[in-house]
Amino acid sequence: MRVFLALPLPAVVVDRLREVTEGLRTRTRDLKVVRPEGLHITLVFLGERSDEEVAALTPLLAAPELARGPIQASLGGYGQFPPSGSPRVIFTPLREGNRETCALQADLVAVLRGGGVLLQEENRPFSPHVTLARSRVGRGEAVACGDLFAFEQRFNFDRLVLFQSVLKPQGAEYRPLQTVAFR
Repeated sequence: MRVFLALPLPAVVVDRLREVTEGLRTRTRDLKVVRPEGLHITLVFLGERSDEEVAALTPLLAAPELARGPIQASLGGYGQFPPSGSPRVIFTPLREGNRETCALQADLVAVLRGGGVLLQEENRPFSPHVTLARSRVGRGEAVACGDLFAFEQRFNFDRLVLFQSVLKPQGAEYRPLQTVAFR
């Protein structure tokens, strides 16, 4: 099964980002926007794993290194990959809570590797963000959308979730398999 570890967003944040994705949808057909139920911050993408490999993650996610309190955070502003030119991905970055989220991601990677989980090496440093849209054509047209991103939404991350990603024609469906609540 296809799995990843992520920080889900509270409903109030999803509602705010739904406004942004609807605005993007009306401004260009070149972008495929992420459905509201798919909005999250991915910490580690594990890809295809056997049922046994997924079951072996349960004790690893109980590691003391992952225990922490809620992370105070905020999202807002515009970002794109690549950083200039025509975007392939449009996102909103994490503003507040960036350092804590990066520390959690580093701890998570260390725990997984220490538990024998093979991970793909990343070519760039981890950058916490919420993907809002992807270009349908590989490199999309530049879209005037800065006004949609002129906000800052504050909230707390209160849990880490192991999700299964089920690919469907209308988009991926994410099913929670295990939750690690922050104290």
